[in-house]
Amino acid sequence: MRKVGTISRRQAIAGGALALAARSEAAGPRPGTPDRTFGRRGIVTEVIGPGARAQELLVQPDGKLLVCTFLNRRGFRSEIQLRRYTADGVVDPTFGDFGWTRTGVRPYGIPVLQKGEFILSWGARADFLPGLVLERYTSNGRLDRGFQANGQLDIPFGGYVTSMGAQSDGSILFLRFASPEEYEPTVTLTRLRPDGSLDEAFGNGGTVQSDNTPYVIRDMRILEDDRIVVLSDGAGHGRLTRFLPNGEPDRGFGPDGSVDIPIKGSLLRVAPDGAMVVSGRLPDGASGFRVARLLASGAADGAFGSGGASTFTLPGVESVAVVSDCADDGRLLVVGLIGRKVRDIRVYDGHVGVLSPDGTPFLRFGKRGSIKTRIGFGSGWTHGVWQGADRVVVAGGADVDAGGALTLGRFVA
Repeated sequence: MRKVGTISRRQAIAGGALALAARSEAAGPRPGTPDRTFGRRGIVTEVIGPGARAQELLVQPDGKLLVCTFLNRRGFRSEIQLRRYTADGVVDPTFGDFGWTRTGVRPYGIPVLQKGEFILSWGARADFLPGLVLERYTSNGRLDRGFQANGQLDIPFGGYVTSMGAQSDGSILFLRFASPEEYEPTVTLTRLRPDGSLDEAFGNGGTVQSDNTPYVIRDMRILEDDRIVVLSDGAGHGRLTRFLPNGEPDRGFGPDGSVDIPIKGSLLRVAPDGAMVVSGRLPDGASGFRVARLLASGAADGAFGSGGASTFTLPGVESVAVVSDCADDGRLLVVGLIGRKVRDIRVYDGHVGVLSPDGTPFLRFGKRGSIKTRIGFGSGWTHGVWQGADRVVVAGGADVDAGGALTLGRFVA
């Protein structure tokens, strides 16, 4: 006869599992897992054409997601599209033509920037004549016909726009090279007024040139006070150079306006507290990445990594990652690609990771601070942004039945 008040071992195990599930549900979804309120179980996949991949991902002030998408239409028929989604991953029908708009330029350099209510897009001329084109779109994805000639501004000089930004008054700054194959040690900064006209009060007639030999220019960011920081690398390490808002060297930043950093970086991000975060690949094609954090003064952040820098290895073949965005709480979002070979063809999976403010992996996120995702599968890059305090959104390409798809995913962070 069974005693009253006793339970079997099977019942005890089942009860324990239910209690654990209840505690997990009460604690919320685990960091690194897909946010199932976004798209379909955390993922949005939209088949749009061959070679589709994200060129840039931005979070607009209202939380909507703006994606600049590259399409390979074979040969010189490549094009750039702007696509917008609601904060929860639904195509926004109020933007452009039912959620997207095709730009009038060819892909060439950093493509898009959000400033206030306007969206700015760079590219090469569609008619293949020399020069660049700047387009301005309204918040609903239509060309701003009040900007220059029907929303487009022809720039007479050629080049490759590697970085673009806007100062607080709406002035547009861009950093360029002569061509993408000929990276130069010369900083060439040009500033346009908000209406697109050349601002001749900036530097020498609208342009600042600064020879940084033997350093090669990589990236640029504009600080909250409108000062300009340029990232370059060479001679085995990197360098940050800071300019005043009017283009003059900032002599109060390191010795003579520049500071050296212990890593060679390709991407510069500015944290909400004004700190500068530089990241880039490991030397000699090794799989991994390095990150350095500098205080607003230019000094290394001694609380970050070892002497202000951290080095991470990644699995796979020629895998690489960079810091894509900085959170208000000091955490860093890392995105990249994990390379592998399939039938002698190299393909890539997406890599998403989170670093703690001290430069160590945020171990609560995924498996020891990172996850692998099919976003970015193929050969395209992966981009990521923080969306609020506890969500990250990543965007990349994905092969779908030999076609091309834009893929977005949101993960708990």
